[in-house]
Amino acid sequence: MFLRLSSLGQIGRPNQQWQRIRAECLLHAMPFQGAQCTKGLSRLAFPGPLHAGSGCRRDQMNSAPGFPTVAKILEAHAKELGDDHLAYLNHVSRVLLFYQALAGDCPQSVLVAAAFHDLGIWSDRTFDYLAPSVNLARDYLQSSSSLSLVPEVEAIIVNHHKLRPYRGAFLASVETLRKADLVDVSLGAVRYSLSSKFVRQTKAELPNAGFHRRLLQLTGRQSLRTPLRPLPMVRW
Repeated sequence: MFLRLSSLGQIGRPNQQWQRIRAECLLHAMPFQGAQCTKGLSRLAFPGPLHAGSGCRRDQMNSAPGFPTVAKILEAHAKELGDDHLAYLNHVSRVLLFYQALAGDCPQSVLVAAAFHDLGIWSDRTFDYLAPSVNLARDYLQSSSSLSLVPEVEAIIVNHHKLRPYRGAFLASVETLRKADLVDVSLGAVRYSLSSKFVRQTKAELPNAGFHRRLLQLTGRQSLRTPLRPLPMVRW
């Protein structure tokens, strides 16, 4: 059971009646759609825009640092991302900047893996999103005649929420992106060798745009659905 708006593209502050009905749905762990509670939703549904004015405008899209591969990939999935487009674009861009600071280079495999690493959340409406994200990346690599990158890209995506250090094939790229993603997900609480000043500057230049708020919302809904497995993407 999940909460849902009638349109992910809706932008603006809800009125008091909308807020009251939504609060009642939350209180009773009921799904929410438009102005009423609903049942029987089998796929993950998002609780509307992250905040008023959170929609990704074209001029905001162009403010991301120089990762054209990422921008092009995410533009192709703009419909699925909806109002979370800017939030996810900035998350991916921050992760790649942290990756560069840790490793000094972002090869094509890392750019592709970063673009797709969480995308299954939106494409398949699921919080168990590693396999869907891998499938999207594989389809992209096949369409771009880059199938040789599939093993590395898959390893990066599957292990980017691994709790322990990674030890396996493609060690450098997998482990570095795992660390870079953790720096961003932890809001800089975990920095590895990165300076606190650099992390702060990166976060300021690429605003969160509600990305972590969205993660908290989805974690809460997943906890209601599978309380014994609230974070299905995490690997030991």
